[in-house]
Amino acid sequence: MVLELPESVAAMVADTKLLDGVTELVEKLNGKKMIADDWKESRDYAHALTMAAVARGEFVVFAHDFWDKIWLKAGVTEFGEDIFDIDVNPNYIWDHEEIYRHIQTNVQNSPRITFYLEISLNDGEAWLIVESYDNNDEQIACPFSVNGWHEKRDDDDDFPSLKSSTIKLTNLAHGVETLRNEATAMVAAIKSAQ
Repeated sequence: MVLELPESVAAMVADTKLLDGVTELVEKLNGKKMIADDWKESRDYAHALTMAAVARGEFVVFAHDFWDKIWLKAGVTEFGEDIFDIDVNPNYIWDHEEIYRHIQTNVQNSPRITFYLEISLNDGEAWLIVESYDNNDEQIACPFSVNGWHEKRDDDDDFPSLKSSTIKLTNLAHGVETLRNEATAMVAAIKSAQ
């Protein structure tokens, strides 16, 4: 199966005003207040909310499929136990524009590694992040390095994450291949560290 950008996601990547509108409507999906003054506006508003829900749903499914095309194909679940995180729900994936899985490993001093796929709809880009954690679930420096990956440190992080190259969503087929190759190299490095 070839991974394709859903029409709604492609439209949001191409048009930031549309993305802003969808984002604003998604925030109202669980709300109880209707923003309409008459019957027609009420119908139009309900239709817009439906389209926003579809766009969010397509993005979430796309994020799952994209993660699988990269990390699953690279063999990330072969060297450790998958630790399901209930917090990686559709709202989280939409709000944070990322999806991740925790894998329990036998890497000395790094029993849990988290594998992220981050997608910026505003920039039309995606990249991978890897983080290592100790037995106390505290983030630690990654005990391995891979060519093409570089350290990424957020202001609130004590230890850097490892970040892959960044790909453009408009060239998804090439980007998937690039990220899968980098993910495969990362998985090989982790396997050799066990």
